Amino acid sequence: MLLPDEQALLTLLLSAKLLGSIFAFVNTTTISLQNGKAIDIIYSSLKSTKTRHNLGDKFLKLKIITGSNRTESNSGKIAQIIAQRAQDGGSFSDVNEINFAKVNIPQWDEAVWQQSPPSPQWQPIKDDIIKPMQQDDAFVIITPEYAGMVPGILKNFFLLCGTKEMGHKPALIVSVSSGIGGSYPVAELRMSSYKNNRLCYIPDHIIVRNADEFDGSSNTSARLDYCLSLLSEYSKALKQVRDSGVINTKDFPFGL
Repeated sequence: MLLPDEQALLTLLLSAKLLGSIFAFVNTTTISLQNGKAIDIIYSSLKSTKTRHNLGDKFLKLKIITGSNRTESNSGKIAQIIAQRAQDGGSFSDVNEINFAKVNIPQWDEAVWQQSPPSPQWQPIKDDIIKPMQQDDAFVIITPEYAGMVPGILKNFFLLCGTKEMGHKPALIVSVSSGIGGSYPVAELRMSSYKNNRLCYIPDHIIVRNADEFDGSSNTSARLDYCLSLLSEYSKALKQVRDSGVINTKDFPFGL
């Protein structure tokens, strides 16, 4: 018996009559089913967003970036709530997370540019964490407020991301405050985290105040559902921009 997500994906592929052409562009991934059988399905191994675009708007990948390195953070708690609501609401078919409490990213240095030979410190991070972001369609950037600022670990992360990973993709800012603050990180991210990577923050954002008490049932939760739906629509729209052929990062690699 197929799991619901697997059945939905296979139905989508069969109805689109794309199976023959898709296998030319993808690696198949074997997923073990509950009844012990296994089938090869196309889900997380698509090599290009253009191929995924042919599957329709139902296949949208969301990356949640949790910008706290505390193991028991409110940001981590809220990330789990967002992931669940994004999937339950049908806004995104695939939701995954980069959580700085689980992933150790060193302080940026020039060795990140090293190619021959590749940096033993940076190459695994580039291959395992940064490069997979090229397949994501949208981002939720969760930032705690530390002394009125975005944590340095999150700003450090943006130094590793370029247009291939984030360029012309929508992002929702979620600021987390244990008190009644939270506005300063929003302003900081909108001002200084998108210039060269061309990340597109949507106009709406979320501020979770009194985060210790947040359980997903407040008025903020209703706004969160709205913003996730809005983010999904921006994802569909900006896919068309990325596929248009208009973007020219060769002649204009840096923002102003």
